[in-house]
Amino acid sequence: MAVLLLLVRAVAGTVLGVGGLAKLAMTSSERRRWLGSYRLFPEQLLPGASVVIAAFELSVGVALIFGAFGGLAEWMGSGFLLLVSAAVLVTLARGDRPECARVFRPSLGAATGLALIVLAVLASSLVLRRRSTPVRSQSS
Repeated sequence: MAVLLLLVRAVAGTVLGVGGLAKLAMTSSERRRWLGSYRLFPEQLLPGASVVIAAFELSVGVALIFGAFGGLAEWMGSGFLLLVSAAVLVTLARGDRPECARVFRPSLGAATGLALIVLAVLASSLVLRRRSTPVRSQSS
């Protein structure tokens, strides 16, 4: 269980870290186009929201990779992946193709959305399982 949790943290942390870094490396207009492709935020919020989301994504990715903040990073990573998965699915259901910040390809498709959901569900289930496992005390 511990090895699987470590593997999921490494994969999720890498996905989030690379994604956040790629978005922060974009120009302001590229970030606005990326976030605007989801059609989830008003135009006026795109400049600020795109930076905040990218910085949060990078921060959570780094925290997961290095094990910072313990369970809090796991919860934030799982939650962020679930929110991103939902945003991708809503956008795809509308018939739009959301942009992917040029990390893997120009736009996201159903396969990428499904991969995000699988990673988010796996991360969430491991976090929940880890939290429900009772702590064993050593008796003398």
